[in-house]
Amino acid sequence: MTESSLERITTTEYELYQADPISLGDRLFRSFVFGSFAAATQMIRHFTTEHFSIEGLEAVFNKEDGTKPPYLLLIQHSTWHDFSNIFPVWFSFPAGHHFTALTRKDYFPKIPALNALANALASAVSLPVYGISSEKAASAEEIERRNALNKEVQEQVIAAYAKGISVALTPEGTSKGNGRISPIRSGAYHYSYFATEEGLYAVPCVSFGVTYDFLSGKGKEGKEGKEGKEGRRKQRVFVRVSQPFVYTPVPEMEGEEATAYQHRDKEAFNQRIRDAFIDLNTITAAQLASIFIYDKLRRGERFTTFGEFQAKIHYMTQSLVTVSGICMDPILLDQEQRGERLFSLYRALIKERYLAPTSYGHHSICQSRAQQEPTSLAAFKKENILLHTYNKIAEVMEERPRIREMIEIGLR
Repeated sequence: MTESSLERITTTEYELYQADPISLGDRLFRSFVFGSFAAATQMIRHFTTEHFSIEGLEAVFNKEDGTKPPYLLLIQHSTWHDFSNIFPVWFSFPAGHHFTALTRKDYFPKIPALNALANALASAVSLPVYGISSEKAASAEEIERRNALNKEVQEQVIAAYAKGISVALTPEGTSKGNGRISPIRSGAYHYSYFATEEGLYAVPCVSFGVTYDFLSGKGKEGKEGKEGKEGRRKQRVFVRVSQPFVYTPVPEMEGEEATAYQHRDKEAFNQRIRDAFIDLNTITAAQLASIFIYDKLRRGERFTTFGEFQAKIHYMTQSLVTVSGICMDPILLDQEQRGERLFSLYRALIKERYLAPTSYGHHSICQSRAQQEPTSLAAFKKENILLHTYNKIAEVMEERPRIREMIEIGLR
């Protein structure tokens, strides 16, 4: 990749990159590989996911005037289940849209045979990414080595764009988190624009917001979910697709050094991704339940009933429907389905030990369980799925005051 001077970057507008259609041979190969992966993961999804929906894809990628390849797909990453839930979305894209992905290697280092197989499969449809921040004590030599490798990958990304192949990546680079958006890493920024001898180019960036409800789903085989295990209840999964945006350099400040400018430019770009993920959240029954539980604890109240639980979620739902632009689990908007699902959710909270029976239909809220601090980010969902769920909607409430206001009205 030809590096551009600071002056050139900040005074020249980037052209939207256009590529020739992908060759027939490459098209057939990628269709076969991605189709096989998508079909296999769709079968897995049948066993792990009760409900899956995607909103906005047709509007963004329609055949007539939609976004054309190549582009950069920015997929919110919450859990390993993204693999089985997102891959089948490939079937929903119009003909002529082909992809490569950026992913790390060595997912199973303790199982050499499986690790080798996973690396071989991944290399057929993806490019490697060599993370640095994942290792706390990486040496200067290791950092330099990985930077060199990532520059090579950047060249391969540009080559993919030149063939009309779009690139998919997870900007957060990890599914290990506390429910809030993890820090956006630099990869998305670096792959959103590039320079060649012909000029400066940018590709459209499209964000996929992914929301999971791990508590409201039905148990496998129609049974209630078992206690204490994330994923034993089938998930409810909601994907929303943003309108595309294109990298635009921030104005240069007088006397600003090049490194300081690039940092500020990258932060501005990353903020656009973060804002998109905030706005693409789908409000779920489990999110509203977590708000109810933690609001009770904040008020010093330690007991509740199913009637109170159901009423408060109903009032929050009624307040939120007045907010334009938000998306909610359709079950919340169907009175008959909502009652049945909230009863199942209430029972799930009992099974997960967030609520404990007392007498006459009352339940105590287990403060220590609700406020349990997980041992690590990797274990967060498994050890305290309610807090993980709350953190996601709490971040939305912090960033979008109108949503917070309507939820507070519903809680009164």
